[in-house]
Amino acid sequence: MPLSPPIKNLVFDFDGTLADSFDAVCRIGMRLAREVGVSAESPPVPEALRGKSTREVIRELGIPLRSLPGWVNRVRTELKAEVPNLRPFPGVPEALHTLRERGVVLAIMSSNSRENITAFLKNHDLDGVFAGLHTSSHLFGKSRSLRQLLRKTGMHPKETAYAGDEVRDIEAARKAELRAVAVSWGFNSRELLARHHPDFLVDRPRQLHETIPVSGAAEA
Repeated sequence: MPLSPPIKNLVFDFDGTLADSFDAVCRIGMRLAREVGVSAESPPVPEALRGKSTREVIRELGIPLRSLPGWVNRVRTELKAEVPNLRPFPGVPEALHTLRERGVVLAIMSSNSRENITAFLKNHDLDGVFAGLHTSSHLFGKSRSLRQLLRKTGMHPKETAYAGDEVRDIEAARKAELRAVAVSWGFNSRELLARHHPDFLVDRPRQLHETIPVSGAAEA
């Protein structure tokens, strides 16, 4: 069986992968969900949501599909006020700088807003690390957005991986014909991620360059 080529381009999800935003997203998301779905008397326990896919969470919250786009946009809008309080996961900035020093091309593809992500990166001196940033307001349209990012940046699918913390990130990578890197420090639990068989499952940011076969211009 032929070996896969090394990963020269690594595209990252934002919330739960780079930014530790679980508490803020849950707090805002569940409050807004009460307006269109779940009752105030029986909200789900946030930690219990880690073991569920995004589709399962939406069903549990009782958000009608017709209300989903508006709910997503309102969560994105209200997250703007939380950006100054958000922090990168410990070890993530160091891992990003190491990857970049090795010549790996880094990008972001997220369902958060460009404004929120750009402000976060600037706050933590990461605004010069990424070569591309693509956003989409569609929770389940990431594969299409990933293809658009590849076309825009010229990244080759066989040399590119998508790193995320949710089952939908693994699904999006596969649909876009990229390798899937699942990180266990974000929204979904390690057990749930493992059941969906990503190409790589990492537990610490440094494993992004220690255990994944990355290779960039600096190593060529």
